[in-house]
Amino acid sequence: MREGAKEITKLICAVCAQDGIISNIELNTTFKLINDSFGTVSKKEFDSIVEEFFDEDKNLEKYLIGLPESIEVDEVLRVCFESAGSDGLDVRENFAFDKVCKFFQVDTENYINK
Repeated sequence: MREGAKEITKLICAVCAQDGIISNIELNTTFKLINDSFGTVSKKEFDSIVEEFFDEDKNLEKYLIGLPESIEVDEVLRVCFESAGSDGLDVRENFAFDKVCKFFQVDTENYINK
């Protein structure tokens, strides 16, 4: 597992959970995209990370601050957006994605319209 994959997975879960539920579609999409973009994570490791996420009491900002400095911002944003939107982007998920973009000083509108 590449450095940061665990933290990125938890950030994606935090964005996807904004509508009150992380659907199986979002989890499956996240698992696939994490493996495609951030190195191999076994299904067992992934499930363990998701369980850790649910056991934690952190807000979105804490997950953002916990990311390693060496992450590929565009890739993180893409995976967040695609995962949260895989079952339809709820307005609360959209708001959370906007917060993530602002944290990285990326204009949400420009990103979404790429």
